Amino acid sequence: MSPASTRNVPSNDKFQLTDSDLEGCLVEIFKRFRCPVGVTVDEYQQRGKSASGNIVYIVKRKQTTVTPATLHTVSIVMEHTQKEPKHIYLAMKAVYDVQHHLVELMITNSQEVMVPRMIIQVLSNIIANYPLLTKFEIKNCYIDHNIVHDFKSMLLYSAITDVCLDDCKLNNANYEVILKAPTIVKNLSLCRCNISDPECKEIAAMLRYTELAENHLVTLNLTSNKIGDEGAKYLADALRTNRHLRYLNLADNVIGDEGAICIFRHLLEFPLTHDENVERRRRYILYLKKKQEIYAECINKLNTTTLTTNILKREKSKRKLMSHTTLSSREGSYQSHNRHKTVVKKIKHVTQDNTWQNIKAEMMAKDILGPFEDPFGTTSFKIIDDYPFCIGNLTLSYLNLAYNNLTYQSLKILLNVVEHQMIYSTQKLCGLMKVILDGNPLPVKCEELSTIQQILKEHVNSITNKLKNRTADD
Repeated sequence: MSPASTRNVPSNDKFQLTDSDLEGCLVEIFKRFRCPVGVTVDEYQQRGKSASGNIVYIVKRKQTTVTPATLHTVSIVMEHTQKEPKHIYLAMKAVYDVQHHLVELMITNSQEVMVPRMIIQVLSNIIANYPLLTKFEIKNCYIDHNIVHDFKSMLLYSAITDVCLDDCKLNNANYEVILKAPTIVKNLSLCRCNISDPECKEIAAMLRYTELAENHLVTLNLTSNKIGDEGAKYLADALRTNRHLRYLNLADNVIGDEGAICIFRHLLEFPLTHDENVERRRRYILYLKKKQEIYAECINKLNTTTLTTNILKREKSKRKLMSHTTLSSREGSYQSHNRHKTVVKKIKHVTQDNTWQNIKAEMMAKDILGPFEDPFGTTSFKIIDDYPFCIGNLTLSYLNLAYNNLTYQSLKILLNVVEHQMIYSTQKLCGLMKVILDGNPLPVKCEELSTIQQILKEHVNSITNKLKNRTADD
């Protein structure tokens, strides 16, 4: 289970409910909308983890939470082939943690009738009552484009980070709208969703730098679709600037050498275009300008604090001096004789104080703004023969290309990739750690494949040992 999000979830005040229990919320909201949908909820509760690390669930109880409203109500518009609305029953799975907080919700196995939009609209009005609900699934269901749009709207009022729409086949799917909303979706699964190259193009466009999804999405599962070389090229173009996606599953598609090599090329060293280099410089200048503004604010704040402290000290010194009504001539002569030394000491103290303030302001500005993070930042940018280059995408660590159409040609490029990434990888940007190529028409015995597997194995062991040593030191 993903940890609860810290995102501030906007509430829908119009339908704010005090009952945080799923059953009570559904009953209340169904009455308000006169919804002709019955929901059967299987409640599960987490019971620790198994030996393999998977979370174990047990069925707590099974109940029908809501019965349909009156027949033939006109409050809902059914968009499937039925002429008149009728009662619809959906199976829903709710998973609670040990404190009985709702953490997962799933609608499943509704292929006979389309999932009514009313269900998603109802959930949109109660979803803010569940700040620990981080995973939502619609699996093996019949949905349409409107459902996807309503689902995107629901995400705005939720803390959901994991979205799964597996086996929801939809022609000319508009799944990319889920990534367009200002949400915090980190894991997206679209297995067996009839996605081809045009749909893949729209999804990949949301993963480029400066897009909302690029900053959050960590895993993308597109297993068993119809993605070919063109779709792989669009994803490769996204990986050129994406620095957050770590898991990409393209197993069981129709990708050949052309598409796979395009992906591999962006994991290698590649030259920047003129426009990319100009934009990189522009972003860096804006970063320095912003940093200078924050630095000036910090200096002013420190100067104000120092001035206030000095005034308080001066007032205290005056009060102390006035308390001594008599001063010997010896003391006056001594102060006059050492006045020059005192002035020199004050000058040195002011100089040291200003230096300390500058250093502290610099540190404060850096902490507030953070380092310069850019796909072509200082850690990934280099000059080769006076031309700007990027050392490649070192963020992607898992790539699954099993059961596609890759041949020996792709294997040779992949070997160059893993050898190159071992040179530039760090503990934070470790590069590829696992590549799956099963089911492709590759040679049974191949020196390149054995070398790739050996390099990746050694790399994983190296990263694991570093993490263990770091944990031991901490």
